[in-house]
Amino acid sequence: DTEIKEIRGLADISGKTVNIFLGAVAEEQRAAVHGKIIFGDGEPRLSLVAESQEFDPSRILPDCPYHGAVAVVANISGTPSNPAVKGELSAKSGEVYGYTFSNAKAYAAYEDGRIVLRSLKTELYGGRAEAEGEFDAKSFGFNGHVKLYDVSMEGFGGVLPGISGKVSGDLGIAGRGNDANMLSVYGSVSAKDAGY
Repeated sequence: DTEIKEIRGLADISGKTVNIFLGAVAEEQRAAVHGKIIFGDGEPRLSLVAESQEFDPSRILPDCPYHGAVAVVANISGTPSNPAVKGELSAKSGEVYGYTFSNAKAYAAYEDGRIVLRSLKTELYGGRAEAEGEFDAKSFGFNGHVKLYDVSMEGFGGVLPGISGKVSGDLGIAGRGNDANMLSVYGSVSAKDAGY
């Protein structure tokens, strides 16, 4: 259970609209939400913006494969039972499954149980990477497209021990959850100054 502290806010009710301004801290990480909740027939409609300058999801979700502070600004629409979220994310540095990166930026959306990642760009082991993909939160299935530009293979020493050089590639990736047996990687790669 995550304790949420320092909850501060303001609500202004005007007819069927509630304007809110809220801030809170969870695991020493500050986040804020502001916007409108519109009541009418049926479920309330959301028109909100959520933001945080530094939010590490692994501090709240212990099984999260990502570690590192993320700055996020996201628009939230839809209803409480079926929200739609679209936002911009950036991280000075981070780690996914033990692989580190820096200067990452991406656009992401969540709707109908699917997370869609667009225009991810990052620096990776002396080179660059670009990616896009989708993740289904119900089945844990994912698929994506990754392009690598002059990435040092030494960064992948845990998987490819003793390999050196730089790799560029255009890869498709598909799988389900953390099951390596369900992982498919396909595409083309080229190497410079490769050695073993």
